[in-house]
Amino acid sequence: MAFAIVLAGGTGRRMGGASKPDVVIAGRRMIDHVLDELSTQGVPAVVVGPPDLDVPSGVTLVREDPPLGGPAAGIAAGYAAGIDEVHAPGLAVDHSTDEVAGGVADSFTTRSSVAILACDAPFAPRVLPQLAAATSPTSVGAVAITPDGRLQRLLCVVESEALGTAIARLESDGGVRDRSVRALLGGLALTPVDVLEWVMDADTREDVNALEAMSPDAPERSR
Repeated sequence: MAFAIVLAGGTGRRMGGASKPDVVIAGRRMIDHVLDELSTQGVPAVVVGPPDLDVPSGVTLVREDPPLGGPAAGIAAGYAAGIDEVHAPGLAVDHSTDEVAGGVADSFTTRSSVAILACDAPFAPRVLPQLAAATSPTSVGAVAITPDGRLQRLLCVVESEALGTAIARLESDGGVRDRSVRALLGGLALTPVDVLEWVMDADTREDVNALEAMSPDAPERSR
């Protein structure tokens, strides 16, 4: 896994204007859940969010231009930063195996893979190995399917070249600003992968409470 793009912008309107990355679930900020898990997996992170967002040292923080330009613009900004600041100069690659050096989980064997995540799904990065393992020769990645049948495109793994091509296509077709994730990724062949309910995102305070109750770290639950 070359790097992960973590979308952490937006207005938090449905949470009363709260900064969603800073909302606390199970004792930690949502953004910390995401970044800590990526660090555990050895996956570099590019966070797309406001410039005053507190992120750990070593995490790349960028903002789409103009700000609040929508999810496709955020993914495009994160991809550009990842290629420039994370992938190109920083990763040692064994080209005989296409593995990224540095403690990446065994199932992460394609250096060109990029994960796309949202900060408001704090437990979602835990299924990245499952998504990476599901990528097939006939697909360019994998995407999560929630228990209620929703395609969760903000939880996916995509080959870097395919993602770059999709961004360029959208740029040439009116630009990425105010464009949806579906407009960006909808044409890509992604293997669907069933995931558990706790990968859900939190759009409201009720969602936050629900995630608290179903945390995979709860003693009665297994990961």
